[in-house]
Amino acid sequence: MTFEEAITASEVYAKRNLLLGNGFSIACRPNIFTYHSLFEQADFSATPELAALFASLSSRDFELVIRTLNNAEKVLEVYDPDGQTLVNVREHQSALRELLIRTISENHPANPGDITEEEYRSCRQFLTHFIGADTQGKAFSVNYDLLLYWAVLHTLEDLPALPCRKTDGFGLTDGNLFWTGTQSARPACIYYPHGALHMFDTGTSITKLSPRRDGGPIVDQCRQHLEDGHFPMFVAEGTSLQKQTKISHNPFLFHASEQLQQAGKEADSCFFIYGHSLDSNDNHLLKAISKGNCGAIFISLHGDENSEANTAIRERAHGWAATRDPAFPLNVHFFDAATAHVWDAP
Repeated sequence: MTFEEAITASEVYAKRNLLLGNGFSIACRPNIFTYHSLFEQADFSATPELAALFASLSSRDFELVIRTLNNAEKVLEVYDPDGQTLVNVREHQSALRELLIRTISENHPANPGDITEEEYRSCRQFLTHFIGADTQGKAFSVNYDLLLYWAVLHTLEDLPALPCRKTDGFGLTDGNLFWTGTQSARPACIYYPHGALHMFDTGTSITKLSPRRDGGPIVDQCRQHLEDGHFPMFVAEGTSLQKQTKISHNPFLFHASEQLQQAGKEADSCFFIYGHSLDSNDNHLLKAISKGNCGAIFISLHGDENSEANTAIRERAHGWAATRDPAFPLNVHFFDAATAHVWDAP
């Protein structure tokens, strides 16, 4: 299908929900947000072993390397529990997650103005199908960058403000935005179940950076936090179980995950999945859709629909449908990602 045809086909459902994968950010700035680009920009001088591991695996996938280190840790816990190599592997897992955060923040577009008005307009028009004034859907992003946040906050004279600018559970106190709990987050319709650059868990509170603060652009604020040794709230663990464990210990992330679970249970709804490979390392989120009650999924495919990556996506999606409870069948559809024009006008 084209995206327009998918939207038309989805009109039989009361609600459209949206799950955004890394393809959402790559479509905007491929020279920054692909794993290949991040690898090229990353500084491995402090941990050359990590660069060697990427080379050994013939991969630029940060999560794959983190998973590999996790598996190595499990092996060493059995074969060499008192050895220095086990200590190094554990330290390098943490170092690689921190390197990923630093690389994204240091190469991220510096200001919202680095995104053009035409790009914002296309993105906002895309989002209105799910979280517009006439819809009741929710959007979930597993991306760490600020692109979605900027698009939501951006004002366009010819487009109405998105309703997702309502409270999302963060309250303003002394010039800072603090998470105040799930009760105040009920009007929210955008969620970040893996965290993002503009969110920090200080250990005593969860804060959100805002461009309305006196601290300057969000990216600059984030870089200052990094210089002070504070890292954004990122779920960059290697396996789905590890990610779920981290989510469960953070009230904001847990709330976002719960909202995804709830959205997946609505039988009169459908899900659009854009820019996500359906990889098993996100099973803790994807099961809300695959094992839920939603009536249909519309999944974007980038490029040749018969490529190895797209074939894997199609097989996995049809596998979800095959294992669904017959009382809540899952209709599976695919659309051409390019026709969604998420960041470019048709």
